[in-house]
Amino acid sequence: MPTVPTGEFILTLCQLDALDLVDVFLGGAVALDGQVPADREAIVHALGCLPAARAAERVVEMLARPPGAELPVMTAFLLALIRTAPDAARRYGPIASAIGDFLPLAPHADQRWRRSGVAEGVAPVPVEEIFRTLGGLGASERGLALAEAILARPASFPLDEIVVPVAVALRRLPAAGLESAAEALRAAALSHLRTRVALPLVPPSDWARASKLGCVCKECLEAARFLADPTRDVWVLAIREEGRHHARHVLGQAGAEVDTSELRTGSPYKLVVRKNRRIYDTRCKERVSDLERLEWLGG
Repeated sequence: MPTVPTGEFILTLCQLDALDLVDVFLGGAVALDGQVPADREAIVHALGCLPAARAAERVVEMLARPPGAELPVMTAFLLALIRTAPDAARRYGPIASAIGDFLPLAPHADQRWRRSGVAEGVAPVPVEEIFRTLGGLGASERGLALAEAILARPASFPLDEIVVPVAVALRRLPAAGLESAAEALRAAALSHLRTRVALPLVPPSDWARASKLGCVCKECLEAARFLADPTRDVWVLAIREEGRHHARHVLGQAGAEVDTSELRTGSPYKLVVRKNRRIYDTRCKERVSDLERLEWLGG
């Protein structure tokens, strides 16, 4: 006998105004993980039909129900709740304290935080949306605690990947109630960007490049000498295919500032290694981006 999808069943109960049954069903085995988007939409609709206190209670239960929702699922669900309830802070505010278990406010929470896109129909959630969720719930203290937790863990939450983009996003489109969190992130981003912009940006004066490689075979030692040579910009290595592959791999693993190509004439073919200015060129692009972001941040 075919089963009725969760969302369809919940909507039918709502249409019948059977709110007691809706409450019982949501308080049973319904968990956020494993639900398709249509089911989650139906759950959001059903929660909006319940009295505020009971709805908040059911949300907390669903967040805590094993195995627990991944962060993108939880955030998409909470954002949907907030956007469909004009009085979200009053109606769902009590659940803000439960969200802490899903945020990096405790040890070992980092990996759960950084995982994304793991559930069907859920795209990775921008970090600023987590802050907007807290703002929509009127949880300003939670927002500040989250900002402080992120800033305290630069290895897990890098400045360039997370802090600066979130600070700019919250500056462009402020979230009510998150002024303290936004200012903490903004101050850290400004300090980071100002420090980097103050560094001199000078092109290489010669062809010497970083020459540390992870191999000491004959060819790699020769490659290292070439990288360190301030007068040479091109090196040609005539060697069999496995040797060319090895040299290209070692150079790539070391992040050497070179471009490689093959010259398919003669025997054996030749690996052509040509130095470039990748690090300097990257820093030039980075400088333009840093200045733009400083302007956005009012720095």
